[in-house]
Amino acid sequence: PGQIAEYCGCDLSAQALEAAQHHLAPLGNRARLLCRDMLTVLREAPGEQYDMVYSSYALHHLPREEKQEFFIECRRTLRQDGVLVIADIMRDEGQSVPEYYDRYIEKMDAEWTVLSGIERVSIQEHIRSCDFSEPPSRLQSMAEQAGLLNPVRLEKRTWHQAWCYRP
Repeated sequence: PGQIAEYCGCDLSAQALEAAQHHLAPLGNRARLLCRDMLTVLREAPGEQYDMVYSSYALHHLPREEKQEFFIECRRTLRQDGVLVIADIMRDEGQSVPEYYDRYIEKMDAEWTVLSGIERVSIQEHIRSCDFSEPPSRLQSMAEQAGLLNPVRLEKRTWHQAWCYRP
């Protein structure tokens, strides 16, 4: 209890995995990092494999059907007393996708002043083409359908939220 016996992390970014490897060095061979997408890693994992599944700023890139599959696979791979923690971008309840895009980009333009205009345009294009955020209630419904119950919001800062789910 309180110590990491084994760590499995995945990301599509080799650069992110390189940084993770540096931070996880104290775990030695107990840390395994994979340059693969999270759904594939979950699909291939044995049932009841994990005490915790943690997803940070990845879920909003999945289309709705794959989000549902993510929750199903998390439930399948979590131990009975396990926990799923999601930190991600979530639309406000009742907020349309176009309204979310406009408000998020407006806030980014006002506050992310350290970025150049070209960098901001690049991020805006990414948001409009790759950001499929959902409101928390929709994610809760998907989680519940998969058998993950009792959602608890851990943090909320504008559209950035963290939630915990348990089997």
